[in-house]
Amino acid sequence: MELKPIIAIQDMVHTKPILKKTLCHKWLASIIDKNAEITIRIVGSDESKKLNNMYRKKKYPT
Repeated sequence: MELKPIIAIQDMVHTKPILKKTLCHKWLASIIDKNAEITIRIVGSDESKKLNNMYRKKKYPT
């Protein structure tokens, strides 16, 4: 059985996704390890600020 990367896209902002899952899979599958897992999460400024504070110790969104 061939291993394939696990790629998840979480768009928390748009009602209609702005990233095409198949296109992201094609791009990422060509550059990441076959047994890798990656998550792409699109967030608004409130969550961006929270994540920046938690992981980067920055108190603003980016």
